[in-house]
Amino acid sequence: MLDYRLHVFRTVAELKSISAAARKLNISQPAVTQHIKRLEEEFSSQLILRSPSGISLTETGYVLLDHALRVADLHEEVAQKLGVFQGRLSGQLRLGASTTITQYYLPPLLAAFLRAHPDVHLSFLGGNTEEIIGALLSHRIDLGLVEGLCRRRDLKAKDFYEDEIVCVAAKGHPATRTKTLIAGALADYPIIQREAGSGTREYAERALRRAGVKVERLRVVAEVPSSEAIKGILEAGLGLSFLSRLSVREELESGDLCEVKIRGVRIQRPFLALHHQGPAPGGVAGAFLKTVL
Repeated sequence: MLDYRLHVFRTVAELKSISAAARKLNISQPAVTQHIKRLEEEFSSQLILRSPSGISLTETGYVLLDHALRVADLHEEVAQKLGVFQGRLSGQLRLGASTTITQYYLPPLLAAFLRAHPDVHLSFLGGNTEEIIGALLSHRIDLGLVEGLCRRRDLKAKDFYEDEIVCVAAKGHPATRTKTLIAGALADYPIIQREAGSGTREYAERALRRAGVKVERLRVVAEVPSSEAIKGILEAGLGLSFLSRLSVREELESGDLCEVKIRGVRIQRPFLALHHQGPAPGGVAGAFLKTVL
């Protein structure tokens, strides 16, 4: 059946491996190869290129992959609409969320949604803001929740939460001994920051630049892709960092970390729900979007 061959092809294209696709689909590698071969015969064109580094797509392969993704989306949309007509919500929720939202905002919201709709199956992707935007653009997810800026005109963004980024350090750190730190004094201390592509880092750097801080001259001693890991480093007494207030709420309450107020700097940012331009998503993704908003 053509639809299943498209499904096989899409899996190979996404995993860039015949063997990995076979494992995921629970069929043999020769079966995967045969499905691809029949598609190539169907369209009289080579779809994939094999090399020691893995699988890559030909130009025709990319065209077919785009078609396969659209077919899958339409199939899911029909299934969801039929479920709604039958008085229940069912289908797959393909959701992506950036790190801070995943760890500190999303869990109770998602748990309540899945309890209310037991026929919904969650397919979840985590990453930083850039990674989530990339997954949405490549149709690997239907809805993205991010805390960073989104400049894409082909995506629609809706605010759903106002977050604050705060400067924090361990209890007793020299920077905590003054009521308010002058922005320029940040250069005197080691800084632990999130990785490139992080929304937290992007907003913090923008705010510091507006306050006259030369961000490139800060003494950055580590780039760490996890707020939890950064908190551990800070609690050991090394440096300052800028993190979401959500992520350090417990540590501020316990006194393990202290907020370092910086004169003239307050960093606020919205959490954004992203989907493709055009009508708002329907079905499961639309229902979850309404819950978020």
